[in-house]
Amino acid sequence: MPITCWTCDQYALTDVLLNLALFVPLGAGLGIARVRRLPAAVLMLATTIAVEALQLRVVGGRDPSVRDVVANMAGGAVGMLLGAQWRAFVHPHPRWAWKLAAGARLVWVALHLGAAWLLAPSLPARPAMVIAGTHVGGFRDFAGRVAGSRIQAVPTPQQPGTDPRDRVLAGVLAVIRPGPRVPELTPMVTAVEQRGVFPILLGMDGDDLRLRLRTRAADLHLRSPELRFRQMIRPWYRDGNQQLIVRVIRTSERATAEVRSPSGALIEESVPVRTTQWWAMVWPTEHAFDARPDLASALWCALLLLPLGRWTASVSEQRRPGAWSLAIVAVVSGLAMGPLLFNLALPGWPELVGCAVGLAFGAATVMTPAWWRRRRSGGRELATTPAIS
Repeated sequence: MPITCWTCDQYALTDVLLNLALFVPLGAGLGIARVRRLPAAVLMLATTIAVEALQLRVVGGRDPSVRDVVANMAGGAVGMLLGAQWRAFVHPHPRWAWKLAAGARLVWVALHLGAAWLLAPSLPARPAMVIAGTHVGGFRDFAGRVAGSRIQAVPTPQQPGTDPRDRVLAGVLAVIRPGPRVPELTPMVTAVEQRGVFPILLGMDGDDLRLRLRTRAADLHLRSPELRFRQMIRPWYRDGNQQLIVRVIRTSERATAEVRSPSGALIEESVPVRTTQWWAMVWPTEHAFDARPDLASALWCALLLLPLGRWTASVSEQRRPGAWSLAIVAVVSGLAMGPLLFNLALPGWPELVGCAVGLAFGAATVMTPAWWRRRRSGGRELATTPAIS
């Protein structure tokens, strides 16, 4: 990649956001330490240039670029601003806490609405080339044999009276003989748009099927979350000569894989598509979602709502009415508006638990010290004299 590249790589925006986040802690530390702006800027610039220089010879798999330096410096600047005002965020005045809580509610709702829009497939109407089984750049060849394949890149027309969630947005059909088990992704059917860019890729990974489908996130140089269907091929590995029909379809709400044998035996599995999968778009590496409980999304929901819980508790401590009602309404709206407007799957119980834990833990960081102070004072409340205007 050229050192002056800005948008020439596939995940440019993901890389920029990660480089921004990388230097926020350094900038925050310098801000908390009250380091002056010029020395702090020189230190951050020297650090990011050193990191980029190491990527030339020492660190493999990374390309240095001016974009990374600019993103690192921007992240450090944001961190310095936050660090210099850390007391306003950690121990906010009631009026400031009210504004912070309002901002956190808006960010939560906007994040889920944006994720719902970004998760929609974005596929070429006519793929430039379809490769079945072999010679896909960057991947090992498929160990079995593909007898036939078909790719559907154009959504099916909406039929009157049918549920919009059942509309097929994209699909892949393949007739295969599995061959020996290979513990890495080997593409079976791939649509190629240009060199190294695969808007649709269906492959095998050991016993699993994996589907890569380009979404609007990839159009903005973010990652498209990958979908994994576990142990779909295992029952037929005993007979490697058996021909199987593999069909994977992506609707608004989920992706469903079917593997059928000539005798009619069928294995089917569905993976829901949810707005809580937003974090995979900015993750450094490709992440595959499956049908198991989504604990990673639950963790990110908890981390995102922890500040909202703290700031809402800071507001409610001052007897500000409706603070918790607004917080709960905003959380529920964020989780529900994406599925309702874009026909995605509703959040599962892990995400709901993660939301509750984040709010509760954030509130506990404010309410527990206050409770401890009241207990030590014997439950006596200090009376305050109202100001005379």
